[in-house]
Amino acid sequence: MGHGDLSGDFGGLSVKGMQRKVALVAIDALLISIAYLSAFQLRFGIEELGTYTQTIVKTLPVVLVVSLFVHLKHGLFNAILRYASLETAIAVAKSVLLSVITSALILHLIYRLDDLPRSIFIIHAMAALLLVGGSRLIVRGLASTKKPPSSSSPVLLYGAGDTAAMAIRGLKISQELPYYPVGIIDPIRSKKGQQLIGIPILGGTAQLPQILEKYEPEELWVCHHDLPGEELRELYEATENHPINIKILPHLQETLLGDDLGKFHEPNIADLLRRPPRSLDRDKMRTWVSGKRVLVTGAGGSIGSELALQIARLNPGGLALCDSSETNLFQIARKLSESEFDLIAPPYMVDVRDSSALERMFEEVRPDIVFHAAAYKHVPLVEHNPCQGVTTNVLGVYRVARAAAKFSVDQFVFISTDKAVRPSSVMGATKRAGEIIIQEMNRHFKTQFTAVRFGNVLGSSGSVVPIFQDQIRSGGPVTVTHPEMTRYFMLISEAVELVIQAGTIGKGGEIFILDMGKAVKIADMAKDLIRLMGKQAGKDIEIEYTGIRPGEKIHEELLIDDGDYRTSFQDIWIEGNAPVDMGLETLTRLLDQLNNAARQGKRDLTLLRLSDLVPNFNPQDIQVDDEDLQPPSRSGQTVPLPDRGTLPTTTSVKASRPGEPSLQ
Repeated sequence: MGHGDLSGDFGGLSVKGMQRKVALVAIDALLISIAYLSAFQLRFGIEELGTYTQTIVKTLPVVLVVSLFVHLKHGLFNAILRYASLETAIAVAKSVLLSVITSALILHLIYRLDDLPRSIFIIHAMAALLLVGGSRLIVRGLASTKKPPSSSSPVLLYGAGDTAAMAIRGLKISQELPYYPVGIIDPIRSKKGQQLIGIPILGGTAQLPQILEKYEPEELWVCHHDLPGEELRELYEATENHPINIKILPHLQETLLGDDLGKFHEPNIADLLRRPPRSLDRDKMRTWVSGKRVLVTGAGGSIGSELALQIARLNPGGLALCDSSETNLFQIARKLSESEFDLIAPPYMVDVRDSSALERMFEEVRPDIVFHAAAYKHVPLVEHNPCQGVTTNVLGVYRVARAAAKFSVDQFVFISTDKAVRPSSVMGATKRAGEIIIQEMNRHFKTQFTAVRFGNVLGSSGSVVPIFQDQIRSGGPVTVTHPEMTRYFMLISEAVELVIQAGTIGKGGEIFILDMGKAVKIADMAKDLIRLMGKQAGKDIEIEYTGIRPGEKIHEELLIDDGDYRTSFQDIWIEGNAPVDMGLETLTRLLDQLNNAARQGKRDLTLLRLSDLVPNFNPQDIQVDDEDLQPPSRSGQTVPLPDRGTLPTTTSVKASRPGEPSLQ
């Protein structure tokens, strides 16, 4: 029952404030009087009613005063009648029963009334309940069955649940919303033919084209805020030949319906890729991070910034941010400050290629956990700039990992990519090299080094979605490299949550693989975006195929192979292949050679040295001078890896493995 002070109406009579209350009091007084008189008539009949005239005149004022007082105390005169509900009926029942019992007791004390049957009060209670309660429900019924204005638009609802019920109630009683529901679609077949608040359930998605033809709704409202992407995609496919707008209603916790249905949002590509929620142990995530000092490199990027935001909600002992981009670092620091989260130090504008700056940062922060997300991720750019890609994605990983080992970091989580699987691109090869580095480091130092490998994430700096959107806004064409090109996609929030979850179960040396679900055709994604933006592919916006770029594959390798095995979390696997075991001496020698080639800007030599480090990377069409293939000399012919000093055995090297080489 609504107990607010908002204005309401009673059978079309519109009043305000006290006038409204007086009108309701007068109506209830009339209904209670009718109920009381009806009790005598029903008990004694019309012939004997005159015998009790004096008794009625004497007792009715007491009944009225008591009843109206009790109704006032129960808030019956404050209710907005067009919102009357089951709660309203319960409140009326309580008030009527209490007022009748109280009236009977008072009348017995004053007048005794020994000759008056007690059944009079029982009949009066039933009649009053019928009249007082019924009057309110009649008003509600009149409000909800009013014909929609001629300007109202018919809408179809998807999902016969609580959200749909609230939406229907809101539409029925609203005087302002220009919509009216014509039916409901629900995937559960057994619901067909049933009704929800008077609105028929017409069938499932399979019947949607016929339903659209018959009822001609202008909009389809999805009353399921986290509908899996596959179901939403089915809705789009079923409505492909019908001009209808699809909107999604937020969860009931996010919006209160009634007179406000303005919080719908237009579906976006993330809605189409959403998967059913998977089981995660968020308590374990909080326990792992809580009280720990956490450092995130690449914190200004898409993955790094989401990591920072999610870690901040897990009650860390401190959070430090590192990025070489001034603007990106400022943005994520500002977001954290707006959420009233205090960093343990000002953001570090540090390049991961700068060993001295890294060590100063580690010495100040003394992190317990490091998430290394700093990397170049654009495949074509790294393909054309391999020397820069190598210095950041390979040598940068080495330098950050070396600093983590030196300062006794407990756990180091390296963000990798599905492109590291049998890499065909320079970017993929650099990320595979990063995996090899952290697995080798894990064998020799106390820090637990792990990697997490996953595919494309929506919203990342390398995502095709913003590019497609800009092309659609410009009128097209939308450019796709190949009609059969597929990629694995995941929402950025999902990926980061799984990265943190993987960190909770890491023991060191693992390459965790996130289950990305089904591969998505890029051409289909382009068509979906065109439709989401209110256009038609092939009619309003053309799709143009431009050809595969250097380093690209038509299909990325399957992330999960038969040799991999699942962890206790269904979306997290561990690579089953044996890690490359080259030894620290060989690793540092290869890194020296790679660093030397990259710093001199020798593109082909850099690719060759990268292939020495990553055995299954085979760069094509490279030409290297014979003198560059000579073993590196220590007489000044090569540039050694900077600041590659010996790590203190007492603080960094795993004592359980005596005789192991220090990283030098």
